[in-house]
Amino acid sequence: MTYRIIFRFALLISLCGVAVPSFLNAQETPPASVPATPSAEPPKSTETQETTEQPKPVETPKLPLSKEGFNSALAVQFLAYNTYSQLAASQKDKNFCFSPLLLAKQLTVLRNGASNGKTAEELFNIFPVDMTNLKTADLAENFNQMSTAVFRQGIKAPPNLPATFAHVNAVWIPANYPIVEQYINGIKTFFHTDLYAVDFIGNRDDAINTLNAWSRDSTNGKIPSVIDEPIKTSLPGDVSIIAAGIAASTPRLLTPFHQQYTSEQEFTTITGEKKKTPIMRQITPQLLYFETPELTQIVSLPCVEENLYVVVFLPATGKLDALERQMTPAFLSQAFARLQTQTVDLTLPKTTLTSCLDLTPTLQQLGLQTALSADADFSFVSQSKENPLKLTSLLHETQVAILETAAQPQQIPKPTALFYANRPFVFLVWNVKTATPLIVGRIVHL
Repeated sequence: MTYRIIFRFALLISLCGVAVPSFLNAQETPPASVPATPSAEPPKSTETQETTEQPKPVETPKLPLSKEGFNSALAVQFLAYNTYSQLAASQKDKNFCFSPLLLAKQLTVLRNGASNGKTAEELFNIFPVDMTNLKTADLAENFNQMSTAVFRQGIKAPPNLPATFAHVNAVWIPANYPIVEQYINGIKTFFHTDLYAVDFIGNRDDAINTLNAWSRDSTNGKIPSVIDEPIKTSLPGDVSIIAAGIAASTPRLLTPFHQQYTSEQEFTTITGEKKKTPIMRQITPQLLYFETPELTQIVSLPCVEENLYVVVFLPATGKLDALERQMTPAFLSQAFARLQTQTVDLTLPKTTLTSCLDLTPTLQQLGLQTALSADADFSFVSQSKENPLKLTSLLHETQVAILETAAQPQQIPKPTALFYANRPFVFLVWNVKTATPLIVGRIVHL
């Protein structure tokens, strides 16, 4: 069996179409307590466990979607915020990450398999786009604009994942179902998604092994399974449709961290536990930085690829929950507009984060009900009258690696701002040109 993997580049630093301002005035002199070289240890901090309430999705007006603009990016931003809020509540003290762009594509592929009824309506109501009179080709063009804005940088063919971002998507249904050929051709042509039939009912273990083999083959072994043991245990006996997507990112920072400045330092977890972990460090001029002392610090790290940034939010001690509740597109747009260039003494944990999620419960909280029930109508996928198809699981696995390099560091300047990520933080991978979230996540323990 041949598997397809479709690569996409993207990333951002401004939301809602608000561009980051050009370089603004930085402070002239660093604080007296700031070391001139990375030899000093960062100050230690504490983080207390926070309580969270079940969040409500942000209610937003339907947004117009056109071929000419990137209004669909704003819809993906709202999808990112609402999904993140639900995960923050359900995952409690866990790390997680996901790809809003990939999730939007997964939902759209499912929507194209639903007839024009309640199933289709709920799938598109999850993110606020007015789909009235919008053709599939137009929607696909919007997604392609968002995800291929920096495609010209060049991508190697599978099985190698590119350094910055890649994703692959597929739909799996039980064997022996008559499949509508137009649906297979449509999702392949417009959304680069394949459909496979496997025998969930007659040979469940082989079917699961086939999905995991697809994951290994698509990522050159970097992500060995999309169905881990907890997901395998939770799958019902009457598996119907499984939407599976994988995203992976290893951002290539324009100013990389250097191995010689990585050392064992304390990281204070969300529960207040202190753990020793490798912490990377650099002092870098001309980084976009902003802080509100009562809430959060923000730093934006440019990548080698044009328009790509990693944006890190470091909440004040005990303020993670407060930050997560506020991170709407409007809040982020205002915060990014206030970024100024600084010479930043920056630390980040050296880490590879992998999240294997079944987002079905999250989508239920966001209003997806009919697609998961016996009333589901996926007759554009298969018109079988016996045991009509319904959505069983939307599997979503994401991997992000933030690593250092062996290259020689540049001359070390004097810093004008401190950013020590030795406590829980939130990170984003964005496309500044298209305002598209590639990956959103948080690290709360190591």
